[in-house]
Amino acid sequence: MLSAVARVLVSVGLACLACATASGVQHTVVSESAKQSDADHPSVTLEGTVVDASGTPLDVFTLTTYERGKDPQVHSFKAAGGRLKIGLDGRVRGFALDAPRHARWFHGVALRSAGTYDVGTVSLQRGRAVSGRLTDAGTGLPIAKASISYAPTQLQVLNISVEDEYPLGWWATTDANGGFALNRLPERRVRLEVASAEHVTEAVRLPAGIDRLDIELGGSATIEGRLLLVDRTAVEGTVRLRFDHGRSGVLERRTDLDGRFRFEGLAADSYRLHVRTAAGVVDGRSVTVAKEEVATIEFPVEPLGRLSGRVSGLGESASASISVHSYDERWSLLHEGEAFGNGRFDLRGIPDGVHVAEGVAWEGVGSRRILRKFKMVAGEATVDFDFNAAGRSRIAGRVVAGPRPVPRTHVYAVRKDDPLLRTAMDMSDRQGRYEIRGLEDGEYELRAWLGLRGTERAFDVTVAGDTTYDIRLGRYALSGAVIRPEGPQSDLANFVVQARLNSPSDELVIFRDFTDSRGAYRFDGLEDGSYTVSFAWPYYGAAREVDVVGASVENVDLRATPSETRDVRAVDADSEELLSSLLCKIEDGVWQGGTLDFEHRDGLPISLTDAHLTCWVGGYQAVRFRWDGEPLEINLSRESP
Repeated sequence: MLSAVARVLVSVGLACLACATASGVQHTVVSESAKQSDADHPSVTLEGTVVDASGTPLDVFTLTTYERGKDPQVHSFKAAGGRLKIGLDGRVRGFALDAPRHARWFHGVALRSAGTYDVGTVSLQRGRAVSGRLTDAGTGLPIAKASISYAPTQLQVLNISVEDEYPLGWWATTDANGGFALNRLPERRVRLEVASAEHVTEAVRLPAGIDRLDIELGGSATIEGRLLLVDRTAVEGTVRLRFDHGRSGVLERRTDLDGRFRFEGLAADSYRLHVRTAAGVVDGRSVTVAKEEVATIEFPVEPLGRLSGRVSGLGESASASISVHSYDERWSLLHEGEAFGNGRFDLRGIPDGVHVAEGVAWEGVGSRRILRKFKMVAGEATVDFDFNAAGRSRIAGRVVAGPRPVPRTHVYAVRKDDPLLRTAMDMSDRQGRYEIRGLEDGEYELRAWLGLRGTERAFDVTVAGDTTYDIRLGRYALSGAVIRPEGPQSDLANFVVQARLNSPSDELVIFRDFTDSRGAYRFDGLEDGSYTVSFAWPYYGAAREVDVVGASVENVDLRATPSETRDVRAVDADSEELLSSLLCKIEDGVWQGGTLDFEHRDGLPISLTDAHLTCWVGGYQAVRFRWDGEPLEINLSRESP
């Protein structure tokens, strides 16, 4: 089947987790009269139905809940008849459901306010145990003390490391012979993350249905080089190496006193190198190495850019993280955050230009954030961070659609006199409440996302002290489900559905959100109009036209059907040799930000017609184009050494 050969590397489900947890930066309180105990320890009733793959209710299962900074709590259910109902106290960050001989089902969500949270019907799939051996591809020797993990992003969301001995069964540490064993893995094809201190972390595919997987890491290639100023003076620093184009994992080396670094035992592939040094600015570099090749690189260091200043107003043992971003639409990171206490600070290696320094001081579950725009001229600039003088005002209110609260809405506060500075943000809770603290008085624009990934709606507001402002979206809702012709409905959880307003105006209005555990979706805050509701996987897809006029619309179901494909082939521009596979990043449309890995015999689904794609193969230059849905041959040129 097409769905069996389509390999989506960027999981929408994990993207959903990232969206759900981003709100943890701000501590949401509705008003001064709100009970602090409710905000810190909400009483939540969690309910739902737990069934097996055939839909039969399970009598025996366990619920594990996770809170940041606490051990997981395991709750057992016996003779339950599939019914899940339990009261929880605390700021739950996620939970998992387990049953004997079944794969674990995980859900990452921030339960921050009192009320009932219904997970619907959760279908637990058959689980499997997988064992194997990890060896070095260059030497053939076993690799001990490496970690093999499933769903590492979900673990990071909960601040769980692979060294923690929690009974997930999702990771293992290889023994002296490189052996490992994992359990509770789904029967479907999944990705495992393999990490070793001396190798670049790799994502390895585990095919469906197998219980034995031997893995090789690394190879016989080497990348070495030096960091040098223009006058050939050696520079000390840190060099980070990762796979180029869409693959995870970082390997880091500290240079010696002569500025030299060396990465050995690499697989033949394309890599990206980044340098950090206090001596100046260094551009990243891509390099491709063949088997047994030794590639030598010299990194020129431009000795510019020192940002200095003073931090004040912190508690006795507190610290502030200071980072630097470029002042433009990309908001790219120029200097990773470094921690400083009260007193002088100094950051080096920042180029001339207009930038933004961001200082964040963490205090309990909340934070104070200061943004300072500055101009670096001839390698010198000064910025002070006084957290006592940080903004003392706040804005709070509700996000509503008519009389209904709209939860899970990202709300940004942006200064009108400097719209590129997104001062602070929060996510509305189940009652639609949001709160943004640490603001200075002045004119702001509140920007509310339409769904977790949709476009923004802007609202002008004046902040003076404690300010209340309700964000009022359209009065109507649109809901339904994605239906699959075969297989369990729960497999359609955490996929993207979007509703696009078909408007003759130039304003782009798109609601974009994720399906729940039953494949259901809901958009709230719609206005009157005609909408196109669509879903893409991308080898499955569906779309419907819906008129929303004077009332909410329910039961707009999308039947996921296989998408037609067109022949798209990748060819070496010099040898005209057909390349076996291709990676394509989908830059717009429903699958914006996703990456598709497909083989030439699969073709591309026509659901990607009119999307901008950037496609590449390791060792070749990337090609960007808008696809018109017709058969295509992509000529790829090799990267320069």
